[in-house]
Amino acid sequence: MRIKGLKILRVYGNAIEQEEFPIPNQVKPTRPIASQKELKVTENLRSIALHHVIRDEETSPYARQLRDYEELFASKKKKKKKVEETTVEEYLKLIKTAEKWAIRSSYKGEYVQIVLCTCSTAGSKRMKDACNNVIQCIVDECGMCLEPETIIPIVCSKAQQVVLIGDHMQLQPIVKNRVAISLGLKTSMFERFSDHAFMLNEQYRMHPDICEFPSQHFYRGKLVTSASVIERDRSTRHSRIFLNFWPSNKETDFVPLVFCHVVGEEEELVVTTKEGNQRSKSNMKEKDKVVQVVDKLVNTCGVNMNQILVLSPYRAQCHVIREDLGTNQTLSDVPVISIVKSQGSECDFVIISLVRSLPNSLIDHEPDGGWLRENLGFVTDEHQINVALTRAKRGLCIIGNKNLLEVCEMWSYLIEHYETKSCFVDSSDWP
Repeated sequence: MRIKGLKILRVYGNAIEQEEFPIPNQVKPTRPIASQKELKVTENLRSIALHHVIRDEETSPYARQLRDYEELFASKKKKKKKVEETTVEEYLKLIKTAEKWAIRSSYKGEYVQIVLCTCSTAGSKRMKDACNNVIQCIVDECGMCLEPETIIPIVCSKAQQVVLIGDHMQLQPIVKNRVAISLGLKTSMFERFSDHAFMLNEQYRMHPDICEFPSQHFYRGKLVTSASVIERDRSTRHSRIFLNFWPSNKETDFVPLVFCHVVGEEEELVVTTKEGNQRSKSNMKEKDKVVQVVDKLVNTCGVNMNQILVLSPYRAQCHVIREDLGTNQTLSDVPVISIVKSQGSECDFVIISLVRSLPNSLIDHEPDGGWLRENLGFVTDEHQINVALTRAKRGLCIIGNKNLLEVCEMWSYLIEHYETKSCFVDSSDWP
């Protein structure tokens, strides 16, 4: 955020801070809580990260003392000597004082106006001690938070005003225990009060044809596409290159949607690996089709790799797609991520690989909930699918097995919608 006169501070959790500045004699978790990439603070955010601000030698009066301690710790570690507990306590006390200075004091007459942190960090002792004059507490992506999580910043900040921001039609809180789900833990505070929410109904991302189905199915037809989006796409619509790519096209126009029917075969991971969790699934025929579509967009339509995003509900499928794209230098930088990780992101062109597939003889055309959970899994989660369908700005490609998917009511509606718009194709006919 680059707003003149606005001073922001980002407070990270202990795991991220201690990845860069480890505290001696601390017991480390037996299994990683996040990937190495997730534990690193990006270069452009270091200037507002609390643990970097207190160590900035140009501005912080505590930077030199902290560096002295950290050099001492590094020296002791090299010599394989233990740091005295009293020294660690002094170091922690200095950090606490420095953090209070960073949050409460001014530099060149500027005070911190906005503090960014997670819900759980908002309840930490250091935050409660340092932030004692909060005017407004904003909980963003509140639809993804457990209600107890949302309560933490509301109670601990003692703010005069609370604002909840989110979309309860997209990702929900993650709750695995069936008893907890039955007792309502999966219902966020935002969803509970959604009838009283003010809806921002103008969207600035999706082409109107991409927006149409999510608006009708998830938002009761209330989403409106901004005029700026229509103007943005005007020049692209007359490109003959894209006319040949999208199945539904006229001489000067096209619908930037496609559902490609692929009858593949599921493969399942037996154990949890870096490729995905146990029982995570992949589909090699869908993987081949994704690579083919990416190749067409990049090498025929002239789309840059950073304008394409590949999504799948399954990490194992992300892995096999990423691995295949990596063998081709012209495609290797196309990002491939799970639908869950894509929340909050956007891209010009999105390709979704749904993975799940069964032979026609095994498909139950009058399935119950248990059969759908077993044979379609995440693909029946309307919250996840809503996220996937709303990431694209200029074009959306869905790859899946129509015969299996249409036994699910939501997918039946979507496939019918795509067929009505002449956007449904068989794998052998496209791209």
